[in-house]
Amino acid sequence: MVLVMVLLLAKQIITLYHVVQKILTKDQHTLDHE
Repeated sequence: MVLVMVLLLAKQIITLYHVVQKILTKDQHTLDHE
């Protein structure tokens, strides 16, 4: 049961990390164009 909760939490963290990375990459591209 605890293992399932840890796996779900890890999945959310990974998803959040990818979203943040995408936003950061988008910001970098915007800065490059300016």
